[in-house]
Amino acid sequence: MYKSKYDELSPEDIERFGKRLDGKSLTEVIGSKPIPTRKLESVISSRTKGRIGNLVEKYYFGISPGNESRPDFEKASVELKVTPAKKNVNGSYSAKERLVLGMIDYISEARVNFIDSSYYKKNAQLMVMWYLNESKAIGKLKFLVSRLYKFQNLPDEDKKIIKEDWEVINSKLKSGLAHTLSEGDTFYLSACTKSSSSKIRRPQVGEIPAKPRAYSYKQSYMTQLLRRELNAEIGERIIKTNQVDESKKFEEQVIDKFQPFIGKSISDIRQITKTTRSSGKGKYARLARAMLGISNKKISEFQSAGVIMKTIQVKHNGTPKESMSFPSFKYMDIIEEVWDGDEENGEKQASFQKIIESRFLLVIYKCKSDCKGGDEKFLHKVMFWNMPYEDRLMVEKVWQDTIKKIKEGDYDNFVSISDDKVAHVRPHAKNASDTNLTPQGEQRIKLSFWLNSKYLKEIIS
Repeated sequence: MYKSKYDELSPEDIERFGKRLDGKSLTEVIGSKPIPTRKLESVISSRTKGRIGNLVEKYYFGISPGNESRPDFEKASVELKVTPAKKNVNGSYSAKERLVLGMIDYISEARVNFIDSSYYKKNAQLMVMWYLNESKAIGKLKFLVSRLYKFQNLPDEDKKIIKEDWEVINSKLKSGLAHTLSEGDTFYLSACTKSSSSKIRRPQVGEIPAKPRAYSYKQSYMTQLLRRELNAEIGERIIKTNQVDESKKFEEQVIDKFQPFIGKSISDIRQITKTTRSSGKGKYARLARAMLGISNKKISEFQSAGVIMKTIQVKHNGTPKESMSFPSFKYMDIIEEVWDGDEENGEKQASFQKIIESRFLLVIYKCKSDCKGGDEKFLHKVMFWNMPYEDRLMVEKVWQDTIKKIKEGDYDNFVSISDDKVAHVRPHAKNASDTNLTPQGEQRIKLSFWLNSKYLKEIIS
């Protein structure tokens, strides 16, 4: 006989009941109601991935949540999220996507504080169940780990960053700037685009309508949460638990780590940080990590926030030595992407949009002369940065132009650095034989997007 076997008033018992699925599938564990065989035999896809969550809600837990503003387990004030994970080539696990936490009503949310926000009311107690995303019938998908996250029980350093993230979002809502929101504004909690169409707009405090957005935990933060549960490596922390300073924002504490080194030469910094001389492309990034007190490549907070650290060399006159490159793209992949694409609805969001909407840590070294040969360098400036709204609109135009020309087979007239835009397109390959397949069936040299050196100079100054 099927019946609910958990206390619907107890968050802890809901967690216990959920954990019965860890390491198992829905066909192996009896829940509150029998699941129809036809539902278990359907294969999950990008457009049907919500089905497994519905089965867990309706049959395993026996609930039928239908109110966007209230938690799924209303009596226990617990929100349920069933979310996919993926196994990487090296055997590690990552979150497959961000975790959407509820739509943002720009007008009503601008009037509340953190505790009264829709984010906190709905997600203060969050039951997360990760399943391994594979090309299998839903009934055979394995659950990796289930965990109840009470906001108040999160590590102090996580709570501090999430609260600061919410305040950044809320400040824009109050100022009528919801249309300028970007995932690069924040570290762990973001305002992600969420809409069935990129053309839809919603009213806000100001006069300019804004794209619909939802609160979400970034994919990078979800990966860190998952790896903590699996006791996997998550990198070293910049701010240790006993170093959390409530009087300073996270990014201020990070910048403070660099302050003693500003104006010092590379050789002096190596000596102070006891860093050995190295060659290769990553030597300046390695030195930056050493100044942060990090001994390996993984920085926990940056991994969680998706922060991209970039080192820049500038000449004595402040002009960057070169433009900033990003990973090369595949012609056949990029033409399938959608700017502002909603991956929850099966669209593939533009990969370059994800990059330029990230938060960057720019570590700037200034050369004594022109940055050639053995020109001596000094730590000049360190800053967090994310691209302003107006500049993102310009980058979108460059991206759209690139897609159009790839589809038309016009590979000779991409936006160039001389066009004086924010970004341009040019080759980014090891050699002439480093190519990708085009929609026209040809092999052409790999390309990537670059931020113009002139634009970088404006950012730095």
